Amino acid sequence: MHKAPFDAKISEHVWRTKYRWFEDGHTAEPSIEATWDRVALAVSGAEAHHHNEWRERFRAILSDFRFLPGGRILAGAGTSRRDTLFNCFVMGPIEDSIQGIFTFNTMRCVRRGDGQAVTFDVEDAAWHHYKALHGQQASLPAHFVQAVDVSAEDQLRMMATVQSCVDNAISKTVRLPQSANAQEIGLVLRRAWEFGLKGCAVYRAGGSGGD
Repeated sequence: MHKAPFDAKISEHVWRTKYRWFEDGHTAEPSIEATWDRVALAVSGAEAHHHNEWRERFRAILSDFRFLPGGRILAGAGTSRRDTLFNCFVMGPIEDSIQGIFTFNTMRCVRRGDGQAVTFDVEDAAWHHYKALHGQQASLPAHFVQAVDVSAEDQLRMMATVQSCVDNAISKTVRLPQSANAQEIGLVLRRAWEFGLKGCAVYRAGGSGGD
């Protein structure tokens, strides 16, 4: 008997409203399998050779939700939308942690499944509370630290401290200034290895434009 792709109605609802591709003048994707076909074809296009082989391999691991790419990849890959397929952006509330604070207040733009963008303001909870108590013009105390103020070495040391307590790799991106060169990036990765980290992602400011 063929197994239904969704075990719960809410799962199908999320796919239909957020990840199913449909645009004016086009027929909506009839099934999650069609979504997998679209994504596998688009992702295989990045390979230099053997596109069909890679498409089949990508399609195979997508089957039955064995592997699930990030949301912007499911929604945007293989469509006419001008989306980046990077998936390392903070969405929703800014979490109250050194890792999550790239700015204390900002705007976020989230694209719905129908392609429409929804923009909203986001504020760090501690920053908002401090400003509410002391006024918008009040200077922040020294312990309000943003991720850009923490050195790469200290970021790695924080990760190493936590790594010793968990089996899996830690999802934490080391943020570097735009001036960082290949040698400096290589040094960060080497230090991550020396600390015994199981994984390390590096992001250079301004790098999403292809740097």
